[in-house]
Amino acid sequence: MDTWSVDQGPWRALKRAAMLRFGLPFIVGIAGARAWHLDFMLVLAAWVLITVAVGWFLWRRTERPHRWRRGALAMCWFLVTGLTVQTGAHPEADRAHFIHDNDLNGPWLVEVDAINGSSGSTVRLDASVRGRLAEDGAPRRTGAIMLTLLPRDTAQVLRPGDLLLVDAPLERIDRTADPGGFDRGAWAASKGIAHEAFAGADEWTFLSHRAHWTDPFASARGRVDAWLRASGLADRERGLVKALVLGLRDEVDRDQNTAFVRSGTIHVLAVSGMHVGLIYVLIAGALRWWGASTLARWARTFAVLFVLWYYAGLTGGTPSVMRATVMFTLFSLAQLRDRRPDQLNSLFAAGFLLLVWDPGMLVQASFQLSFLAVLGILLFLEPFQRLWRPRTWLMEQVWSLVAVSLAAQVFTTPVSIMLFHAFPVWFLPANLVIVTLMTLAVYLSIALLVLHAVPVVGGAIAAVLSALLGFVGATADLFAWLPGAYPAIRLGGFGVVVLYGIILMAGAWWAWRWRWAAWGVMAMVALLLVAWVGQARTTLEQRSFVVYDDRKELQAALISGRSMTVFGPDTSSAFLLAKLDRHMRAGGVERRTLVGLDAVHDPMVDRDAVSAWGGAVCMNDDITVAFWRGDLRKAAPLAEPVDVLVLHDIERADTAALSNVADRLEQVVVAGGTRWKHRAQLRDWGKAHTIPVHAVQDDGAFILRDGR
Repeated sequence: MDTWSVDQGPWRALKRAAMLRFGLPFIVGIAGARAWHLDFMLVLAAWVLITVAVGWFLWRRTERPHRWRRGALAMCWFLVTGLTVQTGAHPEADRAHFIHDNDLNGPWLVEVDAINGSSGSTVRLDASVRGRLAEDGAPRRTGAIMLTLLPRDTAQVLRPGDLLLVDAPLERIDRTADPGGFDRGAWAASKGIAHEAFAGADEWTFLSHRAHWTDPFASARGRVDAWLRASGLADRERGLVKALVLGLRDEVDRDQNTAFVRSGTIHVLAVSGMHVGLIYVLIAGALRWWGASTLARWARTFAVLFVLWYYAGLTGGTPSVMRATVMFTLFSLAQLRDRRPDQLNSLFAAGFLLLVWDPGMLVQASFQLSFLAVLGILLFLEPFQRLWRPRTWLMEQVWSLVAVSLAAQVFTTPVSIMLFHAFPVWFLPANLVIVTLMTLAVYLSIALLVLHAVPVVGGAIAAVLSALLGFVGATADLFAWLPGAYPAIRLGGFGVVVLYGIILMAGAWWAWRWRWAAWGVMAMVALLLVAWVGQARTTLEQRSFVVYDDRKELQAALISGRSMTVFGPDTSSAFLLAKLDRHMRAGGVERRTLVGLDAVHDPMVDRDAVSAWGGAVCMNDDITVAFWRGDLRKAAPLAEPVDVLVLHDIERADTAALSNVADRLEQVVVAGGTRWKHRAQLRDWGKAHTIPVHAVQDDGAFILRDGR
């Protein structure tokens, strides 16, 4: 790779990488516009002014010593362009956006953008609002929503481009997520969505279908799914093949998915750059016999692009596949010009085009990890490969795979730790085995789709593929549950920046022999240690109380420093234990005590190292929580003020009992499993007494930190 070779020199490489110099300011502009909500007309005026200035500078003659001014002005233009693109994408900039309506009740005219999944009883999709049905017609409306439908006809298959009439209210996605758990609101916001709607079987109607670029692949996608069901593969292996080929992970077993996460190989299940790259290598290699003439290169390039874009359509045009397809398209077109592609330029050019198309991709974890993995490979693959020169072809292939895994992991590790609060220790041997086998599995899956109906051959391929995927699953389980396989590591935003500084400084010192970079590494390590010490101190001082987002029952935890006391009717539930594991990783908690609700309501007081409970009260040195259940008329009065009163397993709600202790309450939490009429009654009581009432079934998790 000539982009960053030592012989060429980093400064010369940077000079050639124009899209790196211009793409970074563009990214900074998008990030700035997300951090500060700016007036769109003001930003647009600034963009027009700087565009005129850039045009004037490019038109006039500039002496060589002053040409740097053109580059500086161009970087400013890309910065302001990033601000403009992101500000223009904000809903407030569009007066037709539905958020400007005072009433968000339907009916709405919406167009399906993407199908996110189907469980048989519900269909989850992303949709764009096109209008709102009113007495005077259907005035135009814009905006994106998440839509959940109860299908009236299970045989009806929705697809992108379908127009629906949905008679349901739009609601903000503001449900509080469990600490360390999946934040659905943040995930939706990364796609530019802040509202959702739920429509029953009689609340939506299919109207028509608008042409969509994935339409030619819809029937093929359905046939592939049917072929897989007729292939003879077991359910577990069929789910893996659907994830590998179609990017559909709705049939992947939950335990299997966890094993891939813990082993650091979850990327093989997400159709992305790896899968597109395998298709690219397969087709380009198969057509190499066409020769090197100009006609052959043109024909081979267009054949490769046809297959890549067909695969993108077959997988539903998911963002990860589209990113990889755009990347390999740029590579192919650069090679078509009879030159070695400047991969760094191609990477940032692809990123620039994708962010212009959808600036919200910048905060999507899949975009960040894919982009950083490719960037790490471009920067560090060659230095890693130079560490060892194997003498045999087999060892050369093995070492090449190891070098690719290391180079990709180097640049994705900081973001991965920040997102998942853990690090897969055995990622290297796991990737070495699983990625190699999954490469073969992808090719066998494609062969199965083509040859499944051929007697004997189809059955043989299905048998081999089933055995191979079974071995892959067992290997993922092995690496996932080895000692110390997935240790908890916390890293904040400042720590991520410092860790990337260490990586870049160490790379400059090692690959480019910049001696001063060694001092930079030591300085960055010192900053990282200071950050970790500060984080450890904050962790030891933390005090919080959480009622988890469970719609059926009470699940709560009281946290003091690195210790957690958990309360619930069934503290041995695997679902609860998985939830606690995520919370402990996110909060730096190391010890937990499980306490049943009967023990909390027992008059006898018990305690662990940091908390005490009994007599329907639990407390640490900063937070006091009381629990009431059953018939509230029989609830014991509160002897002391409490920070939170938790109501659970309510049989009869008597607000008179609450009114008698209102002066001793800061907040009231209504746990899951409470009937809607009781929740409404308690909310009305809270408004009358100006006491916040949080209903878990309606509002999600309740989180109280440091008594506030």
